[in-house]
Amino acid sequence: MTRRLSRLLALGIATVAATLYIILPVQAAPSRPPPNEDTHWNNIACNPIGPDGRFRRPVVLLHGLFANGEKNGVWAPMARFLIKRHFCVFSLTYGAKVDIAGGVAQVKGGDSGLAGLGGLDDIEKSVREVKLFVERTSRLMGGYKMDIVAHSEGTVVTRGSLKALSAASVVDRVVLISPVGRGTTLNGLLPTLRRLGLIPLGEMAVKMTGLKSLYQMAEGSEYLKSLGESLPDVQYLQILTRCDEVITPPENGLLKNSQGQIVTSSPPPSPPSCSCLPCSLPSSLLSTLSPSSSVSSGAGAGKAGDASSSNVLNQWLQDWCPCDRSGHMELLKSRVVFAGVLQFLDPEARVEILCR
Repeated sequence: MTRRLSRLLALGIATVAATLYIILPVQAAPSRPPPNEDTHWNNIACNPIGPDGRFRRPVVLLHGLFANGEKNGVWAPMARFLIKRHFCVFSLTYGAKVDIAGGVAQVKGGDSGLAGLGGLDDIEKSVREVKLFVERTSRLMGGYKMDIVAHSEGTVVTRGSLKALSAASVVDRVVLISPVGRGTTLNGLLPTLRRLGLIPLGEMAVKMTGLKSLYQMAEGSEYLKSLGESLPDVQYLQILTRCDEVITPPENGLLKNSQGQIVTSSPPPSPPSCSCLPCSLPSSLLSTLSPSSSVSSGAGAGKAGDASSSNVLNQWLQDWCPCDRSGHMELLKSRVVFAGVLQFLDPEARVEILCR
């Protein structure tokens, strides 16, 4: 009798346990916290594999003149956009009064009153800082290739750094926003000074302030000439605006591909007039280079040709959004630019944003 009761009791317990297993919810594995600035900005513990299982190359952000790489600086909108989409982002302040320790530039105070502002020093020194930073970040992130997104002077520093790096082994894709290219005329000021024979005085004044990078970015500077054009093993997206009031003329920013051609974007087949706001952004921007992109061997308009094999696309903002009048600094806050950057860095991504 006792043995029978024991068997019945065991059977009852098993039945209850099985019933509870069926009706009680299974405890889910803890979900990953959403990405944020602490986990995904300047954090070498950042996981480059998103919750969707896809790998995203870490991104280095390079600021322009009189800016910095701080989290509350010019890159904040772009960085937050990328972080939300599970990119690991890294930034530094280059070209300030700095000490380089272990490849990381640390801003120090000084008597110039410009502590915390970058891009002021000799660009060749800035190139060395950025080269060390990119190499070190790649190494600490497990040897992954990096992507670079740069603005204004940062586009010059990027091109110099790519020449100094073994670029193909460290950098995969580069986005150059408001690129300096062949230099700026400062809205025609420099040609006027040249005609009046005052360029030496202007250069002397700039040198006295210690802001060597200013005249290194002038149209025709020897440093810009030394950079050459694109490197064949790197993919470039250049985002330019015809309303750039700093890089003048804006066409000076155009970059040649590895075949010596300038490949530019084409406007929509039926561009709306600028009274037709908002202009809608195409759902697919950059998965391939359009066969109707303009191709030229010089800086002119070029003629239509097959640009599908080009490693450089010069994308005019107004060829995405004809009504957009964003200028030099406004591109850093443009959701249209964010969309283009995202799809270039991650071709599987899809975003749909209305032009403003």
